[in-house]
Amino acid sequence: MAMAPCPRCGKLNRSNARFCGGCGLTLTPPPTSPQPVPTQQVTQPAPQQPAPQPAPSPRYAPPPTAPQPRPTFSPTPTQTPPSTRPAGGMTRAVRSTSYALIILALVAAVCIVGGVLVTLLMQNGLIPNIALGATQTPTVLATSAVAATTTAISAPTSTPLSGSSVASTATPVAPISTPTDEPTASATATPASIILPDATATPLAPGALAPLTSLRVTKQTATNSGIRVSVRYADNTPANNVYVRVSTQKQDVSGNPAVGDSVDSNRTDNAGLVTFNLKPGTYVVEADLAGYAYGNRFNYAVTNGALLVLDISLSRIRVGLKDADGKPLGGKYVAVYLQKTDISGNPARGDQVNSNRTDNTGAVIFNVTAGYYDVEIGDILGQPYGNPFNHAARAGETHSVIVGLGRLRVGVKDADGKAVSGKYVTVNFQKLDVDGKPMIGDRIDSNRTDNTGTINFDLTPGTYATDIGDLWGAKWGDPLNKQIQSGATNSVVVSLGRITVGLKSADGKPITGRYVTVYFQKKDVSGNITKGDRIDGNRTDNAGLLSWDITAGNYILEIENITPQQNIVVQPSKITTSDGKTATVH
Repeated sequence: MAMAPCPRCGKLNRSNARFCGGCGLTLTPPPTSPQPVPTQQVTQPAPQQPAPQPAPSPRYAPPPTAPQPRPTFSPTPTQTPPSTRPAGGMTRAVRSTSYALIILALVAAVCIVGGVLVTLLMQNGLIPNIALGATQTPTVLATSAVAATTTAISAPTSTPLSGSSVASTATPVAPISTPTDEPTASATATPASIILPDATATPLAPGALAPLTSLRVTKQTATNSGIRVSVRYADNTPANNVYVRVSTQKQDVSGNPAVGDSVDSNRTDNAGLVTFNLKPGTYVVEADLAGYAYGNRFNYAVTNGALLVLDISLSRIRVGLKDADGKPLGGKYVAVYLQKTDISGNPARGDQVNSNRTDNTGAVIFNVTAGYYDVEIGDILGQPYGNPFNHAARAGETHSVIVGLGRLRVGVKDADGKAVSGKYVTVNFQKLDVDGKPMIGDRIDSNRTDNTGTINFDLTPGTYATDIGDLWGAKWGDPLNKQIQSGATNSVVVSLGRITVGLKSADGKPITGRYVTVYFQKKDVSGNITKGDRIDGNRTDNAGLLSWDITAGNYILEIENITPQQNIVVQPSKITTSDGKTATVH
């Protein structure tokens, strides 16, 4: 059979072939007689022009008997561009791809049908559910609103410190409950009002305080859905004009509940009530109350035909002060703080909740939500009145803190028993030195004795040190370990003694202008009496007399031109006289 080369690629094709087996070019059948083959002209869209075809290799040159000029071809609009190969290999590739797609479709259909069949069998219990290791039929869990619950547990009791009385009086409070969704089905009719059940209490860590809350939540059947808030004081009287706001609930970036847009707000009326008609949904309820959060403010699920009732029962902290005589102390500053924990786990003062001064009854009252508070009492002297932390304010109860002060009374009188005024007195804290012995610490207060010879300090119960200045002589006594108790007076009265020097000559006349000095008496390393520091000195008057009111002790008198006198004994409220030779106590 005669073969002819392709004018484009030079491949030999049968002379009657219509397409080239190499490049797929449409071929023109050869004429019956040798004649020039006309060049086919096809209009090409501008600006592209077909590139000139390279001359065929001499290997594929036409036979010498039929020399013909090489025709030029351009693709028509209906022909495939030269860069593609629609015939030959292309046809085979399309056919193979179609087969593969059909096979994949059949496999996918078999898998889908099989999965549906297995699922139906598992749901009907005909085959076990082995997905993820399950051995039972999956159970569909109903979702419900989540709310934090707090079960009131009595806090550990402790013995109050001397001088402060801490007590709580309780008003019966209904059990604390948590809002939940309404049951989907029930065999009995829904009661008009139900108390929502408590969740299981979480065990407390050792040393942890039991959580306290002011909230009780109930659900009532109602024509309209919504939320009602009731606020009452510890004595069960209504709290009016309390601001309450209801907002939508949303989630923060961590998935925790957050306050959304405000829906409605109002204040409680004279009955302590405020009601909000709301569409079904989950809401946030906030109340403007002093202290900790009244309870969980999130996750209040409102459903059709039900009214959520939030009963908020406040607590009362009552602080009272009285002096050592039992009389009320008005005008004393008292502040209540939230309580937090320091880095070591010990209680510490938090933000201030409220503050005020005691009235003429000696008391001040704070209405707060339930929780543990720090109660600080100012304007009183001495040691802390007691432990200011962990004051448990429980819902419906009055927590009373009554502090009774004690009194330190200091008095000074002379050897004749008369009052000595103007003597400087200080009261100090007492501390321990490096050997564990008590010593005078920081000063608390000071003043001078009045015309009665006394000065009073009303102090919180504790142990104190007192110091009396402006006195001559040895220490008046032990200044340490002054015990102060509530409602009692500890009196420290110093009675001075007197040294009187009377000098007269041999003829009985007074010796005037003779200089006399008083010294402390001490002992040397051998135990012998020796002169100590000088206390005072002066000259005898025109009667030959000179006197000192001095604290009790042993002294030395040194009289000008006379041998010093030792062991001059001074006793409280006694007069010791000396004529320069002998000393006598009267």
